[in-house]
Amino acid sequence: MTRKVFAPEINHYQALVTNIADGPIVKWLDRFSGEAFDGNFKNAPLATLLENFRTFSHSYFDWIIKNHSLNNRQSRQTRHVLYKALTNLSDEWSIIHRACLQRENLIFRNELLDTDEAARHLYVKFKVFDNLYKNNEDENLLMPVTYYGKLFSITRYVFTNVPILSVPLQTLGSPHTSQSGLAHELGHHFYWNSLPEISDLNEMHRYISRLIKEAVAHYLDEHEDCRPETYDCTETYCLEDIWLNWQEELFADICGTFLLGPQYIESSLRIVDEQGVDFESLVNDDLKHPISYLRPFICLSILDWLIDNPRDDVNQDAYDALREERSSLNLNWKELEAIVLNSNDQNQYHRQYKSVSLSCLQKSVPIIIQALLGSSEPGIGNKEEKYSLSELIDYSEWLANLPNLNDKKANRAFTDISNQYNLDTVNVDNSHFFENLLQSIQSESSGQEEVFTKLLEMELGVEEYSRNVTIVWGKFIMGGRKRKNARYLNESC
Repeated sequence: MTRKVFAPEINHYQALVTNIADGPIVKWLDRFSGEAFDGNFKNAPLATLLENFRTFSHSYFDWIIKNHSLNNRQSRQTRHVLYKALTNLSDEWSIIHRACLQRENLIFRNELLDTDEAARHLYVKFKVFDNLYKNNEDENLLMPVTYYGKLFSITRYVFTNVPILSVPLQTLGSPHTSQSGLAHELGHHFYWNSLPEISDLNEMHRYISRLIKEAVAHYLDEHEDCRPETYDCTETYCLEDIWLNWQEELFADICGTFLLGPQYIESSLRIVDEQGVDFESLVNDDLKHPISYLRPFICLSILDWLIDNPRDDVNQDAYDALREERSSLNLNWKELEAIVLNSNDQNQYHRQYKSVSLSCLQKSVPIIIQALLGSSEPGIGNKEEKYSLSELIDYSEWLANLPNLNDKKANRAFTDISNQYNLDTVNVDNSHFFENLLQSIQSESSGQEEVFTKLLEMELGVEEYSRNVTIVWGKFIMGGRKRKNARYLNESC
């Protein structure tokens, strides 16, 4: 029997597709391509995204019609297939529509231009960018597009390489606060778009999985106390399973740390605080993201790798500053570690992961990072491998600027302390910031303890300098008489 297309149903849904593809899209295409209104609306990446969606929506619907047998007797199936196709298109369109609509508002448009620029600055640091897009006449066509949503997220489309990123509305007015979230989400983008061919991409994902498996095997060989009673993972959740489930998010955290360095870890610690620092929140596993208390430690382990593998083109002062930052951030993370490892609720964790203890999971972090980034140690990764994650991103800019950033941060913090405690700083030539604590304080000597405590609370690396700075002089005014008093930093730390 000859099959007949159920025309009324198809025409109805095709009209709905046309309403989307040839309605608001055409208007916004004119606007963001710069062909209508003024140049303030011009946005080449968004225009590219719109054009790609418009072409795809027609092709997708035509493919549905061509490849499904639809006739009168199958009207219910027809409706289901067509409705599903239209729903998929509507879901894809809703995010693009929001990005366009928000730019109708002058305040949103100006803020999103800044957020777009922040994302662009990070995007071009991926070294694969030039290789992937060098054939395009205008690389700006593929730059990130941002919009305001509830959370940081990225949408992956089959019809375009333009990344479209959601940033939380609370970042409005302070685009610099969105950098860490953007860095992480762009890591997801390059997890799926770092190679031109899908076959190469699948090979890279298998390569990362292989490195994780090899690292876990190497770790268990070296740590007998962490070996499960059985390697049969059919009934227990093994260490290998845990890390493989976290693979993509781990990749994104590596990218975030390489893109921003200590700034990314500060953000990670802040997010942990926001999500809750009770035991259950810190160890809850959604089978996608590394558990909360380990995420900052993973990033700290990445800093360790950077310190252990210095670049020839980066000054040693930068690595000294990185060690200082790492030490300061580690103090914060140690508080989370104490909450988890000293908790009486660890049995709750063991009920979920019968063969893995929290301490063993934590101990496996450095070797996993070494495996993924490259290590000279046999059996846990090779720096010369085809897909070297350590070569994915150019991280030289933030690393080289770290000493200057630390000085600015310290000076800004000390200005706050000086104002609070009525201090006057007397600078000593050729001395470090912490050696310049030659102070005049108009209070009794107990104020000195407050100042040192405040410095420690602000995590400015005092504990690091206690190893190098022998003595700090404090000059105090008491009862009209000046008294010079020596104090060892390590006594305060």
